[in-house]
Amino acid sequence: MAVEAQQAEGDRNAAQLARMETRLRRRLTTGEPGDNPLDWAVDQINLAQVQLTRMRLTGRGEAGHLGLVLVEAAETARELGAGLIADRADQLLAAVRQTFPSSPA
Repeated sequence: MAVEAQQAEGDRNAAQLARMETRLRRRLTTGEPGDNPLDWAVDQINLAQVQLTRMRLTGRGEAGHLGLVLVEAAETARELGAGLIADRADQLLAAVRQTFPSSPA
């Protein structure tokens, strides 16, 4: 998902990012059979990546909610022993804070 987001950003393709965001939101809303809390955490991290990329590309959007989402996703991943996934959430949170320093993220 991060690679797709980077490609869309490089192509300046906001429509692709919007489609990715819609797909992730739908998955988070409806879920899939067999989903577990780690699936939720990964989906949240991916959605945050897409939203951050879209905000960088368009210059529009509010980043404040991304902080809470990423902290919760990281904590969930840590509780489930998925340290690398938690680290990815932490890295993305640092990117949000760097990109939007005045945001409460």
